Amino acid sequence: MHNINKDIGLDEVIDILEEHEDGPETHEDEPELTYKQPDNFEQDSTTSPSPTYAESDPTSSLGLNHLTSFYKSSSPLPFPSTVYNSLTQPSASTEAITTTAMTSTSIFDHKVPDDDHDYYDVTFFEDTILTLVTAKPSYVDFWINDIESIHRRRLHSLVVGLYIEWRPNRRNNVNPVATLQLCVGHRCLIFQIIHAPTTPLLRDFLLNPSYTFVGAGIEDDVKKLKDDYNLDVGRTMDLRALVTEKYNRPDLGNVGLKGLTRIVLGKELIKQKIVSKSRWDNRRLSPAQVEYACIDAFLSFEIGRILISGNTN
Repeated sequence: MHNINKDIGLDEVIDILEEHEDGPETHEDEPELTYKQPDNFEQDSTTSPSPTYAESDPTSSLGLNHLTSFYKSSSPLPFPSTVYNSLTQPSASTEAITTTAMTSTSIFDHKVPDDDHDYYDVTFFEDTILTLVTAKPSYVDFWINDIESIHRRRLHSLVVGLYIEWRPNRRNNVNPVATLQLCVGHRCLIFQIIHAPTTPLLRDFLLNPSYTFVGAGIEDDVKKLKDDYNLDVGRTMDLRALVTEKYNRPDLGNVGLKGLTRIVLGKELIKQKIVSKSRWDNRRLSPAQVEYACIDAFLSFEIGRILISGNTN
């Protein structure tokens, strides 16, 4: 039985009732998928980024010690020292939230004392993703510059996971994109674009012809970004097309991110409907929303990285 707060809105009540009636999302509509590597496809048994990504990504196990000095020396942002320490060893004040027992996920809030942004560590199985949540363009610019500095040796072929969220549409009310998620390696940006005044550097980043943006059904996301914010995305690849070609499985043409995660990574992704249908236009996202949004973008990146690197071998 759900406890309904008296301040909750009608839309949230409807969401809770729908969740109570339907339960969490399942795989019943998707084709039966099993984890199977394609012929002549070489891939490590782990899903961690390749050594090149790990060596250049300060949030990987190879780069955590570098992260403290990197931010202290180069970041214009007012990060407190406790944030750096909690990246390698979470402090007592760090909040841990596990959203589901059926999949290995967790989130740590670094509790940045700044209303303009938040930092989280989001964990999906053995991967931990440093996640920036903000609506302020200057923080987006810093994230982009940071990514391009970290991965400067591969800017000619950078893979970027892309995903979007918006408040569920009601009747004839079509809501705009609320968050744009981007992920490279173990670094994720959740940009609350619905609350942002401008997006100058982001426009150049999305149009860079050397970058490949990947996602499940990414054409629909790109179209909505264009319709809602006149944002163009340059080079894109649909993960469904990549996996269909790699596994020679035409039936995978409409598979979602859950199915892609199962067949490419051999892991189970649980997507709770009560989170997917939540208020993504809120000025402050809940930890459950941050975890949900980050994992979508990270898995888009990771699956794309594996399939694209497999195509080029």
